[in-house]
Amino acid sequence: MSGLRLAVHGVTFRYNAATILDGATFEAGSGDFLAIIGPNGSGKSTLLRCMSRTLKPLRGSILLDERDLQSLAPVEVAKRLAVVPQDSEFGLEFSVEEAVLMGRQPHLARFQPEGPRDWEAAHAAMARTGILHLSERSISRLSGGEKQRAMIARALAQEPDVLLLDEPTSHLDLKYQVEILDLLAHLNRDKGLTVIAAIHDLNLAAQYFHRFILLSEGKILALGGVEEVLTPVNLKRAFGDRVTLSRHPVYQYPLITASPAPGEECSTDAGGGRGKLVFVTGGARSGKSVFAERYARQSGKRVIYVATAEAYDGEMARRIEEHRRRRPAGWTTVEEPLWLAPVIRRDGDAGTLLLVDCLTMLISNHLLARAGTGGEELGSPARQAEIFGKIMAYLQETAVATRDSRADVVVVSNEVGMGLVPETPLGRLYRDLVGKANQEFAALADEAFVLFSGLPFKLR
Repeated sequence: MSGLRLAVHGVTFRYNAATILDGATFEAGSGDFLAIIGPNGSGKSTLLRCMSRTLKPLRGSILLDERDLQSLAPVEVAKRLAVVPQDSEFGLEFSVEEAVLMGRQPHLARFQPEGPRDWEAAHAAMARTGILHLSERSISRLSGGEKQRAMIARALAQEPDVLLLDEPTSHLDLKYQVEILDLLAHLNRDKGLTVIAAIHDLNLAAQYFHRFILLSEGKILALGGVEEVLTPVNLKRAFGDRVTLSRHPVYQYPLITASPAPGEECSTDAGGGRGKLVFVTGGARSGKSVFAERYARQSGKRVIYVATAEAYDGEMARRIEEHRRRRPAGWTTVEEPLWLAPVIRRDGDAGTLLLVDCLTMLISNHLLARAGTGGEELGSPARQAEIFGKIMAYLQETAVATRDSRADVVVVSNEVGMGLVPETPLGRLYRDLVGKANQEFAALADEAFVLFSGLPFKLR
């Protein structure tokens, strides 16, 4: 691995008439820890798929140690280069051990059974990723973070020189995002593995990766270290005027935030301006609702509690009642399972704090109303895209309403990367909606908190 060289020369790729990549050129060497960043649709995943030989470029070449990937046999490429895709599905009920052993296929002849060397490599990969104790569990029973570790273990079982990952933190709780990136940093630092990942979270990328490729409209806008790539000029060109660059107050790494449009900043006038938007998230039973309620009590403002949950079964009725008993007697409760934006506009007066608990239940209610309780209305991919677009448009409108309200608004939301969402069209659509909605609200928030085991961590 000491002489590894991966060279991308003038790679262009098109889907039908649309140019997705346009002349991408760069090199990666042994021990690189490289992030591919850029807006949605900028070509990040397409570049990775060209590098993994999943897609064939229209023009240009990709060389691995001076040899064109397209001229190499697939098994030869798989021995040097492993891929962790954004979504990995298994049609059958495989155990974790069986799934990881699949990474040994490049080293086996056709119909050759796994030998002691293959079992050793698979167990070493599971131990390295911290999932050896899960070896007998069904892959479908894993949490989001555990499943991602299993997919990385499968890739490591190939014993590659290069690890390519497409959005390795997508759909994961912040806790699992950090765990996955810690693991990748360890593999890069201590094992010398070259790691190249497409990643959408600029702040996480800035904390971990050493080199960056910034894509915009299919072209490489900048290439280099964090200080060379994450500059105000580059961020403005790639993401627009509403992205601002600052420094983390403790660690001093770049901190990228989305700012309000001109003229919509929070006013300091006593009689006008907008209130403060606070976004609170965390996994199941993380204490996020308790924290949000304490935040509201300590504000000293009149509190309106906006309840989005409906008692569709006995367990939900019990949880709703538990929340109701916990609220102070002086709070006003508004029950609104679907249409949050009108409530924000109607009740969002200065001197008021609106506590919305929770955003994910609102999303669930919208999705079930449109898709049916079993997803029977989803039908074709086009229908799924239509439903996603309509719900997302309303959530974006709602996010803007919370930001522009004269009241302070505290929005509580779940992270959904913990494996509790079933791998069905309905489940995947719900997960994608929650993930995108969380990004929208967090980007507009004045303050953002994530809860771990009852402990709040302020992100902004």
